[in-house]
Amino acid sequence: MANHEKHGAQGKMYLKRDWEESSSTHTEDIDDIWLEASVVDDGVVLVKQEGRKNFIRVSDSDLREMRTTISVQDLVLLIEKHGRCI
Repeated sequence: MANHEKHGAQGKMYLKRDWEESSSTHTEDIDDIWLEASVVDDGVVLVKQEGRKNFIRVSDSDLREMRTTISVQDLVLLIEKHGRCI
């Protein structure tokens, strides 16, 4: 009997991480972009998160997140088309 293995994307890969904490106001300023595996299909999700998180007054938090999904094959084609060989 032949063996077979198939793996997709796993985990999270930060493309941009800009995080700052203020101890005097108990807030975090966040401006992050990362890729993560899609839980729906074999795709990849681009996540953009920005804003301010307030740990004392949660109602004062303004943290926004945008998620965009793409298939692995379309991402490969996009990189091959617009990338450069190294």
